Amino acid sequence: MDFELSMGTNLSFDLIASLFVIIFLLGFVLFSFLVTRQVSVMCGVVESNVNSSLKALAKLQLLAGAMVLILSILITLI
Repeated sequence: MDFELSMGTNLSFDLIASLFVIIFLLGFVLFSFLVTRQVSVMCGVVESNVNSSLKALAKLQLLAGAMVLILSILITLI
């Protein structure tokens, strides 16, 4: 009894894995954006000595996620 995958015969496993990674990274960048917004709201409500550090870390997380997303898209397309 032969099992044939009719839908995925033209797609390679590398392409499918790359698409899953890109979808995961899109979610990570969205989450990082939400964290950045939450940190800015929190810093507006609570006065602390570490507010500027928290804002910088949140922006660094967003920037790093966006850069990894762009690199993964470029690597997938090349």
